[in-house]
Amino acid sequence: MLRILYINPDVRAALDAAGVLSEAAIVQWDRGERIVHKNWADVYRWTLDGVGTVYVKRYFPQQNRLLGAFRKNLAVREFESSQRLARLGVPQAEPLLTAVAVNRFGLPRCGVYMMREVENAESLDCLLERLSAASDAALLATIADELVRLLDVMHTGAFCHWDFKPRNLLVTRTDGGVTLTPIDSRSGRPIRPFHRRACVQRDRRFLLREPLLAPLLLKRWGLPEKSGTEV
Repeated sequence: MLRILYINPDVRAALDAAGVLSEAAIVQWDRGERIVHKNWADVYRWTLDGVGTVYVKRYFPQQNRLLGAFRKNLAVREFESSQRLARLGVPQAEPLLTAVAVNRFGLPRCGVYMMREVENAESLDCLLERLSAASDAALLATIADELVRLLDVMHTGAFCHWDFKPRNLLVTRTDGGVTLTPIDSRSGRPIRPFHRRACVQRDRRFLLREPLLAPLLLKRWGLPEKSGTEV
């Protein structure tokens, strides 16, 4: 059985025409090009007629089936985290479909989260790799300012991304600077009062491992350079 938790009304007809709104299609996904393969998830890049390029994340059940029975599928968790970030005003890739195929006992077989491609964007890790060969001080400063602003919005809104790595940040150049779009927020969580410091440290940690960004971010956060990842 297929449980559809969310479907973007603008693409329902296209998904119907493509024949992917069924349990069999979700479980045995064969559309597009598989670009990531792990033991717990696959990611596909697919050109959907009438829609354009989309990314399809197919999440498998947790290895511990007992725990998996009491936890939301990662597709659902990613959709909910993305929605929460959007409500905070954080740019997000447009969600198109969230669905979970379940067995006769209601336990998840696999879940799918589909999102539209963010146009003209590249991951921050790829951009930093290019800048390491030909540095652009103005662009780096703009990115650092936007990272500080984005984290402040998230943490003020009591949300911790938990996997805030450069590869999970899409950068889009704009006339006024840059737009940063966090993705892969499936591990995101609310910030509890007594966990605030740990959550802030966690979201900053991966950025402070980047030699091009660390000095700029530490200066903006008013931290000594020797702080490193201990923020």
